[in-house]
Amino acid sequence: MGSEKAKGNPYFFGKLTLSLRNSLLPRRYQERAVEHPAGTVRITVKSVDYPDAKKPVLVANVSGNEKELRPAQEASFSLEDPLGDILIHLYDDFALVKKHAIGRVILPLPTLLQASNSEQLMKIVTGGVDQSADLRCRFFPVGLDKRGRSLHAAKLRPAIHGIPGSGIKKNSVKGNLTISVRVTSEPLMSRMFYPPQVPCWDSLPRFTRPHKDEANLTWWQDLNPKDVKANQIRIFSMLTPPMLLVVVWTDRRAACAAQLMWLLLCRAGAWAIPLFGFVVVVMNGVLVHRHRQQSWKSGNAYEIFEDEVGKSELLAPHEMVLQLQWLIFNLQRLCGTVASVLEAISNAASGADMFVSSVLFVAGALLAVCASIFLWVVPVQIWIYCSGVAFLAGGMRIYPKSKSALDLFREAEQSDRQNMFGLLGDESEEQTKESNSPPCANSPASASPELKEGIEQFGEFASAFLQRIPNELEVAHRYIASHIVVDQLTKHEQH
Repeated sequence: MGSEKAKGNPYFFGKLTLSLRNSLLPRRYQERAVEHPAGTVRITVKSVDYPDAKKPVLVANVSGNEKELRPAQEASFSLEDPLGDILIHLYDDFALVKKHAIGRVILPLPTLLQASNSEQLMKIVTGGVDQSADLRCRFFPVGLDKRGRSLHAAKLRPAIHGIPGSGIKKNSVKGNLTISVRVTSEPLMSRMFYPPQVPCWDSLPRFTRPHKDEANLTWWQDLNPKDVKANQIRIFSMLTPPMLLVVVWTDRRAACAAQLMWLLLCRAGAWAIPLFGFVVVVMNGVLVHRHRQQSWKSGNAYEIFEDEVGKSELLAPHEMVLQLQWLIFNLQRLCGTVASVLEAISNAASGADMFVSSVLFVAGALLAVCASIFLWVVPVQIWIYCSGVAFLAGGMRIYPKSKSALDLFREAEQSDRQNMFGLLGDESEEQTKESNSPPCANSPASASPELKEGIEQFGEFASAFLQRIPNELEVAHRYIASHIVVDQLTKHEQH
C-alpha cells in the first residue's frame, strides 16, 4: 500500500519527512501584551491561492500579536492602534526553511476606514468604529525581513526613479487571497494621543537590514548609496512652492483673487494675519487633497515596478570617493567664508580699517536717513502691501519659466560627474553651463544697454568695496607686520 502511494506521488517521502519535521518543530507565534486595547479586528479567510506553495500557511500580525489564519474560521485580535497595519504573511510548511515567508499582504487600517462624507468622518472620529469589508488581495514579495516579524520592514515602499532595485518585478506579484475583515474600535479621537507602534515620520534605511527603531542604526552597517540617493530625491522633491501659490502664479483669475485678499488683509491689520494664514493653509490642503485623490484614482500616484525605475543614477564607487572629497573641500570653504563674513562685519563696525569703516559709516548713515524718511512718509501697510503685490506679480513672470529643484539637482550632479567633481577643472563645467543655459527673457541682457551697463558697474563697485573689508586674518597680518616685523616706524609729514 505504501509502495503504491509512493509510486503515485513522487514527493510522498519528502512530504512525509517535512510533516514529521513540522510535528516535531511546530511553528512559534509572536505574542505581546496589549497595554491599552482600543478594539478588535476579526479576520476570516475565504480562499487562498499561491502557485509556489505546496502547503500554504497564513499568519496575521495585528498590534504585534501573531495568529494562524485558517480557511472559514474567524481569527480575533486585540487592536491597540486603530490607525495601524494588518500584516498577513504567507509561509509554506513544505518548504526547506518554513520560517521564511514567501509572500505578504499589508492592509493599512486608515484605507479600510475611509469616510465617504463629513458626517461619516465625524462619526468615526467621535462616535467609534464598526466597519466590515470583503477584500481580494494579491501577494507582494517579501522584503528584507524574511521571517515577517518587523513592522518597519513590512511597510510597502514605492520605486524611486534612477535607483535600480527600488521597485518590484511585475511577475513577483501573484496569487490571490480573499478575506473578510471587521474592525471595531472606540472613537479615534481618544486614540490620537497614544503613540503608534511604527511612527509615520520614521526614515529608517530601506536598502540594508531590517530595523526595529533608530537605536539599532550604525554607519558601518547601514550606510548605503541607494538610501543616500533616495533621501536626496525626497528632499529636492519637496522643495517646491505650495500648490495654492502655483495656481496663483499660473492662473490670472486666481492671481486677481489673491491680490484682492492681500489688499483686504493689509487694510484689516495685524489681527487678521492668523485667520488669513489658517484659511490659506486649508485652501492649499484642499487643492493637494483633490490632486492626490485624482492621482490615486488614475493609478499613477507612485512608481511601483522595476521597469518604471529607468536608467541608474547611482554613483560609481570611484565617484563616491571623489564626491566625498569634493563635499569635504566645499564644506571647509563654506566654513571659511562664513567665518570671514562674520569677522568682516565685526571689523567693519569696529574700525579695524578706518579708511573702509569711514566710507561704510557715511554710506550707512545716508541709507538710514533715507530709510527713516521713507518709512515716515509711506505707512508700513503700504510698503507691506506693495511687497506682497511684487511677490505675486514676480512669481507669475518667473515661475512658468523656472525648473524644479529636483531637476536642478540632477543637472548639477550630472555636471559634477562630467568634470569628475572638480578633477577636470572648472573650464568644462563653464562650457557645459554656457551650452545648456538659454538666455532668460528677464535677465539684464534683454534690458536697454544703458540699464545693463549701470547695473554691471554698480555691481562691480559694490563688490570691490566689500572685498576691502578686512577679516581677522588680514587684521592679524597687519598687526604682525606693524608690531613684529617693523621695529621702528618714523613718519615724516609732507609740507
